Amino acid sequence: AVSRLSGAVSGRSKAESFLRYNLYIDNMPVDGNPELTDTQVGRIKASAMNTARLQEQNGMDTVNGILGEVTEEYNRAINKIVFDVEIAKP
Repeated sequence: AVSRLSGAVSGRSKAESFLRYNLYIDNMPVDGNPELTDTQVGRIKASAMNTARLQEQNGMDTVNGILGEVTEEYNRAINKIVFDVEIAKP
């Protein structure tokens, strides 16, 4: 029973650390992060429009939505890199 409780406390601590880590990254400002280049945006749009369904529907609204999601994930990845570098400093 003691080892089970100890495992639960340890698991809770790890989960709290994971949630806190992601909360910090998600709430970091994106001002000053490098932006996707026009070439990168063009490749993303070309890849998204490379599906028959979007070409039939002229799905630029969908492509712009996808581009917004990609931009959010890109900024999150940049923030994660910055955060990890700052944490690793002595």
